[in-house]
Amino acid sequence: MSLKQFKVGIVGLSRGRSFVSVFNAHPRVEITALCDANQSKLTETGSAFKLSDKQLFTNFDDFINTDTDLVIIATPIPVHTEQVVKALENGKHVLCEQTVAYTVAECE
Repeated sequence: MSLKQFKVGIVGLSRGRSFVSVFNAHPRVEITALCDANQSKLTETGSAFKLSDKQLFTNFDDFINTDTDLVIIATPIPVHTEQVVKALENGKHVLCEQTVAYTVAECE
């Protein structure tokens, strides 16, 4: 029986780079997309993990529409709610490295 290979995308490479390392080492995970507003950090991380330019995004909306099963959100907390909701609405499983919201209104 063949085990499923999970396609993972990670957004926010300041805190998220460690997640790239951890998930890249897992035998059932393929890193399929990275996203960060800082182009040099994105290029450097993509190069270190042998990702093509087509797998690197500075725009979250473009990133979230890629072929991924799971999105890891490691961006600044004030944008977590919006990004988590967009990811879920796009059919992704979400792992948020910090709390998704600070207020009841954000949770709603």
